[in-house]
Amino acid sequence: MLRHAVFDELAAIAAHGVDVRYLQKVSEQLRRQRESELRDNDFWAGWLYTTYLANEALTPNDDLTAILARATSDGVRAIAARMFDPENYELVVLEPAAKGDPAAEHPAPAEPQAPGDESAP
Repeated sequence: MLRHAVFDELAAIAAHGVDVRYLQKVSEQLRRQRESELRDNDFWAGWLYTTYLANEALTPNDDLTAILARATSDGVRAIAARMFDPENYELVVLEPAAKGDPAAEHPAPAEPQAPGDESAP
């Protein structure tokens, strides 16, 4: 079963961390993705929108190079060991929507919430 395979993998990561080559590969993929995003107006529009909603300063503060330099196998192992508990999890099963259900075919978009507005759910 897929759940057992995922739990086995998470337990192995919690016990041994991940291979350094894997971290390097993921870091390189994230760098290339960021380089591409920085040339895309949609990325900047999303960043501005998210920054506004979070009521944060309009100065980029996520130096990706510094973040990736802190990513280590031991760090991944420690996080997995702290966060993964096979006795405490929530199993969610998604099923296809029923045909003919207009609500499932065209869900209503979520209403944007202004920063600091706690009245919306």
